[in-house]
Amino acid sequence: MFNNSFAHKKVLVTGHTGFKGSWLSRWLMEPGANVCGISIDVPTNPSHLGTLGLASQLKDVRIDINNGRELCAATKNYAPDIVFIWQHSQL
Repeated sequence: MFNNSFAHKKVLVTGHTGFKGSWLSRWLMEPGANVCGISIDVPTNPSHLGTLGLASQLKDVRIDINNGRELCAATKNYAPDIVFIWQHSQL
């Protein structure tokens, strides 16, 4: 799907526990990306993350991305090549 653009890349995805973030994480891992997901919690039960069994296949970090110190530390620790930020909007 991504023409191996993400193969062997360290990719950080915020919101990986939600529906869109879990799909993105799975798609990124197919060509060989190393994914680190950051989210505060799993928004639903059952969850798409759980259905896909992704939590055991990626680095699963549970922090609030609104906490700048924790987000900065997690990002610095993982040192990603690419970052995807999902913003939840309430309509």
